[in-house]
Amino acid sequence: MTMKNTSSQKYTHFVHEEVSLTTTVTEKPSKKKASIEEVLSQANKHFTLSKNESGIAIPELLEALIKDAVAQSASDIHLFPRNQTVAIQYRIDGSLYMIGQLHENVWRALVVHIKVLGNLNIAESYLPQGGRFQKSLDTKNIEVRISTHPTNCGESIVLRLLGQKENFHHLSQIGFLPNLQKAIIKVIQRNEGLFIVTGPTGSGKTTTLYAILQTIQTPHLNIVTLEQPIEYRMKGVKQTEIQEDGKLSFEAGVRSLLRQDPDIILIGETRDTETAKMVFRATMTGHQTFTTLHTKTAQGVLQRLKDLDVPDTYVKENISGVLAQRLCRCLCHTCKKPHQFTYNNKTYKGFRPNGCKACRQSGYLGRLPIAEFLVFSKEKFENLPTIEEQIFFHIEKGNLFFEDIQSFLETA
Repeated sequence: MTMKNTSSQKYTHFVHEEVSLTTTVTEKPSKKKASIEEVLSQANKHFTLSKNESGIAIPELLEALIKDAVAQSASDIHLFPRNQTVAIQYRIDGSLYMIGQLHENVWRALVVHIKVLGNLNIAESYLPQGGRFQKSLDTKNIEVRISTHPTNCGESIVLRLLGQKENFHHLSQIGFLPNLQKAIIKVIQRNEGLFIVTGPTGSGKTTTLYAILQTIQTPHLNIVTLEQPIEYRMKGVKQTEIQEDGKLSFEAGVRSLLRQDPDIILIGETRDTETAKMVFRATMTGHQTFTTLHTKTAQGVLQRLKDLDVPDTYVKENISGVLAQRLCRCLCHTCKKPHQFTYNNKTYKGFRPNGCKACRQSGYLGRLPIAEFLVFSKEKFENLPTIEEQIFFHIEKGNLFFEDIQSFLETA
């Protein structure tokens, strides 16, 4: 079916909670770049005009979504079906923001296109699948990780956007308080021992590890990594990715890395007993080693290693330091408002979120780390800030909202 070009067309446009409105649209050429809202509206318009006719190419729609997500520094694009529409959300600074909706007819075509790009089975919709594809946007090469999952309304898809950061942070740019940063640098400059960064999922562990590598990297060091996935590509570092088909595991990868004459080894995550043993083996043979674990506190690392059957003597003799961190949302400095709060029967001055265009009306912009540092050495580190001291420092500076971190403060 061929659709005639007309200056005025009626179509069904889906907005908000699946409420349909009949609207008349006059199509006019525009030289300015279309916003993501306009792109979604155009896609919905043509797919509802006719089930067999599309006025916007599906590849262009996907590219517009990825471009917009990257421009807003989103880490993930969430696409999940709800009855006759599909909700689109971006994860920005750890929080999900609603961007818009697509008609179900658009969604069917977009799912097929995404699966083809990721080399997935387009006929399978009842089992989870995973894949990837590359997307070139201006000067950036974005790797898009695909995760599909069946739901009662259809397939939900999450696209993880990797490779957005080309200039890596130095440790001084992460946001640690000066005394804490000095202690971390002093420990990593020993050129030996196992340094562990721990925290919940999404707490910035990988970013901190890359900042550490950026801080200590020189042309005279052979730095090798084993990751799943490789989130950032770093010049001068030999990076290896664990294969999802099981052909290269963490255990086998560490064995191979030890034969590559490394000076520094980074293991993305110590997740099982065999990997833990290989990590400590690498450390005991004189290599400086970095890895991550999933625990809430620095002390929790000791119990986690015990659960992984690592002998206590290995822990005491080989670990140089444990950094437990989590990320807290920063207040938007453009629109934050003065605020008073009470803690332990004392009244303090701080700031609260408000909302403006700069922060997407959320009141927050960016995140900063709050960390606990545990040093395994006879050397004493004085004036290391406690979690409470770090939190109140940032509250007074107007970086944090007390009520956001109150529960964290009470359990610290």
